[in-house]
Amino acid sequence: MTVPTYSPSDVAGTAGAADFVGLSQIFAAVNTPAAMAGSALAGSQDVPVLLTRPDRVLPTTMHAVSTLKPKNIVVLGGEAAVSPEVYETLGATERLAGSDRYGTAVEIAKKFSAKSDFTGYATGMNWPDSLTGGAHAAKEGGPLLLTRPDRVLATTQEAIDTLQPQKIVVLGGSAAVSDAVYNQIGASERLSGKDRYATSVDIAEEFGDHSWTYFASGMDYPDALTGGALAAKQDSPLLLTRDN
Repeated sequence: MTVPTYSPSDVAGTAGAADFVGLSQIFAAVNTPAAMAGSALAGSQDVPVLLTRPDRVLPTTMHAVSTLKPKNIVVLGGEAAVSPEVYETLGATERLAGSDRYGTAVEIAKKFSAKSDFTGYATGMNWPDSLTGGAHAAKEGGPLLLTRPDRVLATTQEAIDTLQPQKIVVLGGSAAVSDAVYNQIGASERLSGKDRYATSVDIAEEFGDHSWTYFASGMDYPDALTGGALAAKQDSPLLLTRDN
């Protein structure tokens, strides 16, 4: 059996373009927590996430934009993450940003319909749980909010009150999202394992039968970030693996 492989540029570039046809928009972000919450939104809309440097657009990224020909390009994160010059070079039409990673996740969540059936909830202090959980959130048609491990920010609580999700699923163990936070937000389930790899397995089991399973390095997050949107498009999980 031949297993196809994708590089980060492939996922939203020339080799991956056939997987994203008829695009209404794409999302652009830097390797920041803002992009973690964006992967759920991109996946729910069957569109990719492109990565860019804060101060310049790489030729491979521009080639992907030219190949995909989206009607709209939405930048995730503030001007410190994606500069106005990059915004202009990309031809972006919208920026989703808050005062910090948590506020940006809230702004992204506002793009989902109110009274969402599902909301994923992951730590904003580390990336693995939120990236593997992004595909699951996208499959369920709900946003992914970020939290501090030990407290719920007012902007995040306001988003939960607005969305009124029927189900809030916490991603990661109690060290990532404390039991106190779990109870405060009214969560009904926690998906976690002994480490990031086991947590990705626990999340993957929520998908039931599926045709594809995507794998990405658990040692760094760019591959998982861009690949999460593609996995979500296929209603498939994203598992983390060691490099060796």
